[in-house]
Amino acid sequence: MPNRYAWIALGLGAYIAFALSMFPAVTAYRWFAPDTLHMSGIDGTVWSGRAALASANGLSVRDVRWQLDALPLLI
Repeated sequence: MPNRYAWIALGLGAYIAFALSMFPAVTAYRWFAPDTLHMSGIDGTVWSGRAALASANGLSVRDVRWQLDALPLLI
């Protein structure tokens, strides 16, 4: 039955990869952002998203956009 466990592990890994790739930026901001970072109008995912307004340590920026590449993080 090792083949059965391999398929289960593959399916579980694919589910986790999909969940991480579609993780909402709003949720990540609420859970992981430091207290000095303030953002509003957050939209998109952790990997590709935008915010209408962001401020950190007195510096304000409008129309913030980000695009993260996962492959360099793995290398």
